[in-house]
Amino acid sequence: MRTTIEVDDELLRQARELAAQRRLPLRVVLGDALREGLVVALTCTEPTAGRSPVQSLGLRPGINLDNIHEVLAYLDGEPTT
Repeated sequence: MRTTIEVDDELLRQARELAAQRRLPLRVVLGDALREGLVVALTCTEPTAGRSPVQSLGLRPGINLDNIHEVLAYLDGEPTT
C-alpha cells in the first residue's frame, strides 16, 4: 500500500545510509524499522513519554562520550584506542 509520511531529514539520511550499506531498497529498511518499532510499542506496558531509564555506564577515564562508536565499542567489550 502506498502512503505519504513526513520523515525528519536526519532520520531519512540514516535510513538511506543503512539501505546502501545493506544493499536493500529504502522501502524494506523503513518497513523493517517500523515493524520493529511497532512490536516494541505494542508490547510496552508503561508509556515512557520519550524518557529512558538513567543508568551508570561505568566508563573509565579516556572514553570520549562525544564519539558514539568509541562508547559502543567499549560497551561491547572491544578494546579502544
